[in-house]
Amino acid sequence: RYPDPKQIKLDEANSRIFLPKLGWLRYRNSRDVLGELRNVTVSQSGGKWFVSIQTQREVNGERHSGTEKILPEQPLPTATSAIGIDVGIARFATMSDGSFVAPLNSFKKHQQNLARYQRRMSRKVKFSSNWKKAKARVQKI
Repeated sequence: RYPDPKQIKLDEANSRIFLPKLGWLRYRNSRDVLGELRNVTVSQSGGKWFVSIQTQREVNGERHSGTEKILPEQPLPTATSAIGIDVGIARFATMSDGSFVAPLNSFKKHQQNLARYQRRMSRKVKFSSNWKKAKARVQKI
């Protein structure tokens, strides 16, 4: 975590960020950074590195800070009616108004690849370096 905003430079035009001890790093700009920087957190997940930028800005005279939230310019209206959701197997979720959400089937997409890499892992000597590399591939899938 980099808590000091004075040490961080953000160059959104060229999709790069300056972090102390690391220097300029290129990144994939997933959304615009709105407001003034508060802190930056660098994390690793699934063999990839992620940068989370926390900002603070004013919306309608109120100060808001957040990393994951995209705050609309107008506050969201509060809901006046309730809706029921049924989570099932054939249909992922069915709403009380009749609409439904289809399942993603992400496992079916990766099933053959996963089986192949699990077979490769089973042939390795347990806890060897090659077994650990094979395990990392299985975990990534």
